[in-house]
Amino acid sequence: MNFVPDAAMCEPILNAWLRKQIELLSDQALHAGTEIRPMTQLPHPTYSIAFNGEVVCCSPEKAYATLHFLQALQERSQRDFANSQTCRQVFFDSIQIKQTFDLTEKKYL
Repeated sequence: MNFVPDAAMCEPILNAWLRKQIELLSDQALHAGTEIRPMTQLPHPTYSIAFNGEVVCCSPEKAYATLHFLQALQERSQRDFANSQTCRQVFFDSIQIKQTFDLTEKKYL
């Protein structure tokens, strides 16, 4: 028989787990230039996330998802850079893409 706890029992445990996960992801995000802080002056749990000069206030759930998203972007850019031949090659590849596809006209040249 499976035991399924009620919401009143799960919510404090889930909230504590979520706070810990955000704390762990915050340490990693700091290396990518992202700063996250709990906003303690509000009556409900809220976090402020500062990234690329913008500050967003959000719920713990959205903060957790945002930090995971930023982490995935950082990992992808590191992987793409590591897989590229050289910085110079990436530059020339981007020029070639711009010359091949006119983004304003949305047509191939």
